[in-house]
Amino acid sequence: MVKPESQFLVDTAFIVERTSKTFLGTPLLTKDGNDHTFTFGFARDFLKLRRDFGMRSFVLLIGKEAHFHATAENTANLIAFLQGLGVHYLSDRENSGLNLVGALHSQFTHVVTADKRLLQLSKDDFTIVLLRQSKLRKYDRLSPEAVTAAMGINPKQVPIYLALTAASKTRALYRKQAIDLVRQYGNLDSIFKNLAKVASERIRQKLQENEGAIRDRLVTNTVEAVQNVSRNNFQSASPVNLNTESNRQFLQEYGFYSLVRLLEDSSDSPF
Repeated sequence: MVKPESQFLVDTAFIVERTSKTFLGTPLLTKDGNDHTFTFGFARDFLKLRRDFGMRSFVLLIGKEAHFHATAENTANLIAFLQGLGVHYLSDRENSGLNLVGALHSQFTHVVTADKRLLQLSKDDFTIVLLRQSKLRKYDRLSPEAVTAAMGINPKQVPIYLALTAASKTRALYRKQAIDLVRQYGNLDSIFKNLAKVASERIRQKLQENEGAIRDRLVTNTVEAVQNVSRNNFQSASPVNLNTESNRQFLQEYGFYSLVRLLEDSSDSPF
């Protein structure tokens, strides 16, 4: 069973992207001239995730990446739907999900995401639930020890590792090459300062040719402070009971009859 004190922050970028790619803007579910296809796809995946993880206290985060993958109309329709369902959410088109989670994570015990960059925030009291390739039922639950065991580096070194490996095959380092460099030198400045000591000529060449891009990726991968986060629909992740008669009627009004059963809470949870 999920612990009563567990509080989840859900980085919805993976749900938005998955929904957009699945339906490709095709109006498959309309009512009264309004297209609710995108809202249906998002609601289906979110409600499945909530039930499977046994989430009671949670906030949905709609950050810059989520806004990028959805049209303004779809985002507005989604927010109206979440408000009607009584779901806590935060919508911010200016700040990345990474930076928003960085600003808010002290108020939560878990974050659900498909963004590996968030592994840098793993702490003893904050667990990263990392979905595998955005698949809802395949995930890893990563504490700091689990990050180190899985990747061979500590959470704070994840941005450097990703900067070295997240490029085309011809330019990126292999996983083991990047891990060895991070372990030996600790940070990017030290790696480039000691470039002459790197035994492999091919690795030295890749690093030299792509130093600018690698440094740019490191900036993108690293949490930056966010000032004045707009808490536009929540103050805290208080428990939410979605399984109400009014919510069942609300879903039926949208024509989302198949989602009504997903309002029920799970009696078995991995958390």
